[in-house]
Amino acid sequence: MRVFVAAALAAAVLLPSAAFAGTTTSSFKVTTTVNAACQLSPNDINLSNYDPTSTTALTGSATLAVTCTKGTTATLSFSSPNAVGQVLKMKGAARADLLAYGLYSDASTTTSVIGANIQVTSTDGTTKSVQLYAKVGTGQLVYADGYSDTVTVTAAF
Repeated sequence: MRVFVAAALAAAVLLPSAAFAGTTTSSFKVTTTVNAACQLSPNDINLSNYDPTSTTALTGSATLAVTCTKGTTATLSFSSPNAVGQVLKMKGAARADLLAYGLYSDASTTTSVIGANIQVTSTDGTTKSVQLYAKVGTGQLVYADGYSDTVTVTAAF
């Protein structure tokens, strides 16, 4: 036991000990800037088969999800290379025939989104849904084919 105590005392004397002359403190900041931003997530409008001999218009709808920074207002605009005024046109895949349709913001298909601006305000930063409606009018004499159009939606904020 004496050897152990003597070794411990020798180690304590020979090993350097930490001695503090004083302390000081300072602080720093962590910063960032949150810029206004929006993300658009559109869904395709897949219409059923169009019958040119039917007396009933073909309609369909889909949702456009808009997610913006809290407090940001997005102004949505819609365009298509095949638009003539507020009338859009789907192009046939094989024959390049054109099938006219409209794109609307209401289920009664009276308020066109082409040439209009839809405002979406994010008060809490969560996703907002915009319902869009497509309508193909009756009596269009077109070839049997697959028809499509690409609509571009732009958010200005």
